[in-house]
Amino acid sequence: MMSSRRWSAILAAIAVGAAAAVVPVSSASAATMADYVVVSVTGLNFGDDVAFGDPNITMTYTITALQDVTLSTSGWYTPAPDAALSETSGGACPGMSVFSTSRFLAAGAVCTMSVVFNPSVYLAPLTSVQGGRGWTASGAGGVATDQVYLPYTALVHSLDIEPRSLSFTAPPATLSPAQTVTFTNTAAVPLSPLALTSVEPAFLLDPGTCTAALPVGGSCVASIQYQGGALFDSVEGRVKVDYTATGNAGQREFTDFIGYVRLSGWTYVTPPLTNIAITKVLVDRGPIGAGSRLEWAITVTNLSTVDATNVYFYDFPEDPLIHDGTTAPGCESEPQPVGVQSGVTVRSGWASCNLGTIPAGTSLQFSSFALVPDDVPPGTVLTNNASVYPAEQDSDYSDNFTSASTPPTVAFADLSIAKRALTAAVAPGDPVTWILQVANHGPDDATAAVVTDTLPAGLTVTDVPAGCAAAGAIVTCTSASVAAGAFIEFEIGTSVDARAAGAEVANAASISAETHDPDLTNNDASASVSIQLASSGMAPLWWAVLGPVLLVAGVVLLAVRRRPEARRID
Repeated sequence: MMSSRRWSAILAAIAVGAAAAVVPVSSASAATMADYVVVSVTGLNFGDDVAFGDPNITMTYTITALQDVTLSTSGWYTPAPDAALSETSGGACPGMSVFSTSRFLAAGAVCTMSVVFNPSVYLAPLTSVQGGRGWTASGAGGVATDQVYLPYTALVHSLDIEPRSLSFTAPPATLSPAQTVTFTNTAAVPLSPLALTSVEPAFLLDPGTCTAALPVGGSCVASIQYQGGALFDSVEGRVKVDYTATGNAGQREFTDFIGYVRLSGWTYVTPPLTNIAITKVLVDRGPIGAGSRLEWAITVTNLSTVDATNVYFYDFPEDPLIHDGTTAPGCESEPQPVGVQSGVTVRSGWASCNLGTIPAGTSLQFSSFALVPDDVPPGTVLTNNASVYPAEQDSDYSDNFTSASTPPTVAFADLSIAKRALTAAVAPGDPVTWILQVANHGPDDATAAVVTDTLPAGLTVTDVPAGCAAAGAIVTCTSASVAAGAFIEFEIGTSVDARAAGAEVANAASISAETHDPDLTNNDASASVSIQLASSGMAPLWWAVLGPVLLVAGVVLLAVRRRPEARRID
C-alpha cells in the first residue's frame, strides 16, 4: 500500500506538467493530456492507514480545460454511488458522474469532482479498499497520447491479531501446552467483547480476558491448546472472531465474520533423547611436515541418561590429508588400500564405523590417523573433521561435530652422514685422511647444516677444507644450504700420535641443521683405523724402561747366591 505522500507527489507532478502546456496545439501536432487539461487535487489522504470510526475522508480534484476538449473515462474501476466510496460531480460539470462515459468542456471550463470515503463502513481487522478514476481526452490535436489517473486506496484497521497462525504438537491423547493469542483494538471506537469460536473440536479454546469490551488501544489475551488424537494424526482448523462496534455514520453496528486465527496440530510419540558429544585433539608429536603421520585422540561421550545405540562415527580429513586408519571399534571390514588399517571403511578418504552402544554417562576413546603428502608446502594448516550420530534423536546436535587443525607445517629435510678413513692401518706419525659425506634425502632443502667431528685421543688435526674450522680436537664444518637430493663432502687431515701405537682409534661425526630432520637415526657416523707398532723393530717403550730394571735385579740375585756361608765356632 502506498502512502498519501507518494500519491500526492505523483499527482503533483501530473498537475505541474499539465500547467506547463497551456498553448493550444495544431492538428498536426501529437497532443498530450497536458495540452488539453490541468488537474489539481486536494485532500488526497486515502493512502494513509485509517481506523474504523475515523471521520469521513474527502478527496477533491478539479479539471480545467485549456481548449475545447472531450473527456472520456478510461473505464478504470470506480465504486457505485451507494458503496463506501461515492464519486459526485460539481462546479461546471453537471451530470458528469460515475456513469458518465464522456463530457465536452469548452476552453476555460472548470469541473470539480469529489470522492468521499467512510471508514466506519468497514470493520474487518485489515480491510483494503481501492478505487480511482482515469480519463483520456481528444480535441483539435487529436486523441491525447497519454492518460490521467487518480487512484486512491485505504487500509482500514479495527483489530490486530498476533499471531495469526499457531502450530501444536502433542503425544497421543494428551493435551499440548497452552499457546496465547493477543487481540488489540486498533479502531477509533471501543469494540464489544470478542466472541471466539473454534471450528475444530481438536483445539480447546479459553477466551481469557477477551470476554470484556476492548477500549480504544486496549488488548486481551486468549489461550488455545491441542488435544492429541491418534498416533501421527494431523489436523487444521481456525478460531473465528466476531465482534461489533458503532461507527460515526448514523451509529450503525457491524459484525466481523472475517477475522480468524489459523491452527495446525500434529500428534506424535516423544522419542527417547540421547546426547552424544565428540571431541578431537591432535596428539603432539613435534613439528609436522611432508610425510608425517598424524594422530588425533577422539572421545565420544554419552551425556544423557539414556543408552545410545548404533552410534555411527565418521572421520573425514580435509584435502590434502590422506586418511590412514582408526582404532575405533565396529568398523566395516573391506579390502583396504596399502597402509590403511584393517577394519576401516575408506571411501574417498574417509572412514565410517558403527561404535555400537554407548551406555548413558560413559565415554569411548580411540584414535584416527592421517598422512601428510610429500608435496605439502611449509606453512600449510591441515584440518581433520569427525562427527558422530546415534540411532536415537539427539537433544543437542551442536556437539556432534568436531574439527581439529594442525599448526602450520614446517620444512622437513632428512640429513644423513657417512664417514670413512682413506687408510685402514697406519703407523705412528703417519697421516690419516677422513672423508665425511652429507646427503639430504628431502623433501625440502636444509638450511644452516653443521657437521661436527670430535677427534679421539691420538689424532691431531693437520688440515681442514674451506667451510671448516678446528678448535682443539673438534672440527666444525658448515653449509648455508643443502638442496634436497644433493650431497656434500669434506676431507679432514690428521696425524697419528706415537702414543697410540698398537691401538684401534674410532673417529665419530654428526650432522644437524636448522630445518627439522624427521629421522635422526642416520645423523651420526663413525670410522676406525688401526695404529701399528713402530716400524723400526725397537722394543716398545715399556720394555725400554722395564728391561734395565730386570737386568739389575738379576745381577743382585746372582751375587747373593754366591756369598760364602758363615761358619759356626764352637
